[in-house]
Formats: sequence, structure tokens, C-alpha cells
Amino acid sequence: MVSNPEKAAFLRRTELFAELPDNVLSKITEISQEQYYEANHVLFKEGDVADSLYIILEGEVEIVKEGITVLTHSKPHTCIGEMSIIEENTFRSVMIRCTKHTKMLKILRQDFLDILRKEATMVEGIFRVLIAKLRNELETRVTDARKEIALQESMRMARTIQQSLLPNNEIDTPHIVTASHCQPAGSIGGDYYDYIPLDESRMGVFMADVVGHGLHSAMLGAMAKSCLHTQIVFDSSINSIMQSMDRVVEKSVRDTQTRDFQLLNMYMSCCYIIIDTENEKIEFINAGHPSMLLYRSATEEIVELKSQFPPLGLLPVSNDIEYSGKEARWQRNDVLVLYSDGITEQENPMKAEYGQEKLKQMILKSADASPAEIKQKILSDFETHLDGKPAEDDVTIIVIK
Repeated sequence: MVSNPEKAAFLRRTELFAELPDNVLSKITEISQEQYYEANHVLFKEGDVADSLYIILEGEVEIVKEGITVLTHSKPHTCIGEMSIIEENTFRSVMIRCTKHTKMLKILRQDFLDILRKEATMVEGIFRVLIAKLRNELETRVTDARKEIALQESMRMARTIQQSLLPNNEIDTPHIVTASHCQPAGSIGGDYYDYIPLDESRMGVFMADVVGHGLHSAMLGAMAKSCLHTQIVFDSSINSIMQSMDRVVEKSVRDTQTRDFQLLNMYMSCCYIIIDTENEKIEFINAGHPSMLLYRSATEEIVELKSQFPPLGLLPVSNDIEYSGKEARWQRNDVLVLYSDGITEQENPMKAEYGQEKLKQMILKSADASPAEIKQKILSDFETHLDGKPAEDDVTIIVIK
């Protein structure tokens, strides 16, 4: 039990009551209730009526806003809920929870106001402290507003970058026709794809999925595109493309000061193919991306062009991975489908994934249609699977025929 003289000495060291005359402080001491709370006890919840002030004697509390702990207090003399003692009909803006056994002084608003009405000498000092607190809160809110504006500008820039990465038009030649769809789960996604005409009979197709969203993923996608188009000028082979891409991604995810690998926790799965219509073949390489699905019209079967290497940026370049591609036949009326895991791994409200097998079935059912029709049938079936649930990841698909 804390005696009144001990309470008075303690209150004197708090910012709110530091300037009060002894006789007024004595009255505040008398209305201060000593309280003990166990760990996990909630002093008040967000939205509760604000009717009291708390002062920490010993222990620790955490401030929780919308379910997220934003701050902890353990310093003695810390006041919690100062504004509640002068504002009428106000509500708590946060939740306060004890994280360990905590001892506090509690002052009820009504008891405090009764003294305030009788002791004009305490008004100036207390209001000076509260005005300073309001000024600090206002400055904090202005700073937060500026940060929010900067964040919105960053997001706008990232959206612009991402949109500029994607092809403006589909490929429509006598030998190759494409249809694609890319829908970010949020305002900014991590998926990127591109078409690269190499010569009259060869076309490159690149698809990537950057783990993460926002400006960093958009910038990494932009660097990947720049690397892709630059390297093709010198050497368009799939081995060379993947080797160069790996170096760019690995350097991008390093911290520039400490050089700690994977500090940003970002990496990129991708696949790159070259369709050669003259020689009726596909050259392909896959680094951690979902298997490409090749429908063979001659046998009406689907072949998986599986991943051969880990995602780019997941391992340091010093591991000296020797990238090498593979080949597959490409004949008239064959269909190739590239997609992101945002399709196959998306769960419906019943927690069931769409899955690769369902995607295969849709390709088999619609293989005789045009790429645009195949794409639309897959997306319609995917929407049916979602059953109104929003997609939780970017949804990207390319159909080539």
C-alpha cells in the first residue's frame, strides 16, 4: 500500500502535476486510487467511454490500435489518458493492456473536475501541459499525413511503372497468336510478362512473379525488363538470358551497405521460352515458376514444362548455377499456357485450391478454340471457383497457339 506522502512525492514527478502547489497536490493525492492489475488485464478498450486517468507506478502496458501493438510504456510517472480528464463525452481511441503485473494510480474524471472548479491555481499549469501534448500530437499527425502523401505518391509511381512493363498489344501472326490477362490482387502486383520478337520465325516470351508488392517489386520488375531487352541484343539464348537475369535480381535484393543477402526478403520466379515455328520447337527454362502447360494437338495430351532451377535471388550468384534450357516439340494447333501461382493456389471459401489439374481440364476442354477464348474460359471457371471471394494473389495467364 502506497501512503499519501509517497503518492504526493510520486505525483510531483509527473509532468502533469509537477507545478501544482502543495495544498492542491494534496487534494489530488486523496482522490488517487491505488490499483493492481495482472498481466493481460485490459484497462480499457478502443471505443470505451473515457472517464479516468492512469499513472504507472511500476509494471508495463501496451497501446493497441486496431489489433496492432504500436507502443509500450514501462517508465514510472507515465500518464495514460490525460485528455479524458478535461474532455466530456469522449471515447478511448486505443486499447491499453497490461503486459506484466502492473501497479497504477487511477484518478476519476469527475473527482478531478470537482477539485479543478475550486482550485483556479491548478488550471494554468495543467492546461499548459495538455496544450503541449496536443501540439505534439498535432505535429505527429501532420508528419503522418506527409508520410501518407509520400506513400500514395510512391504507390502511384509503382502502378505507373508496373503498367509500363506489360506489352501494349498481343501477338497476332500467321504462326503465333497470344492472349493474356494480368490482374494484381491489390493496387500494385508483383507479376510481369513480356513478348520479344526475335526474328521472322522466333519469338521469346518471359513471365515473372516477384515475391512482394509495392514499389520494390515494381522496380525489380523494371530492372528485369531492362536486363531482358538489353541482353537480347547481345545474346538471346535462354541460358544467357537467365544467367544475366539472375545477376541483376541477386544484386537488387542485397542491402547496399551491409551486403547481407536476402535482407529485403525478395526473390523472383520466372520462365523464359523461345518459340521457333520454322524448326517446330520450343526452347524453355524455368526458375521456380509454376510448370508451363503444353497441349499437344496430335495426341490430345498435356505435357508439363517443369521448373529446373530455384527462383532468382534466392541463392547468391556465388553458387555459380549453370543455367541450361530444354527443348520440346511445337506443332500446328499446339497450345502453351503460362500462368502465375495466383491461379492454381487460390483457395475458394471452402479452402479448396483451384489447382493445376483443374487448369489442365479447362485447357483440354477448350483447346480447339482461339487463345482469347481459351483464356476467357479459364478465367470464367476461375471466377466460379472463387465464388465471390476476392483473389489473394496476382492472377496472370498467357495463352499461346
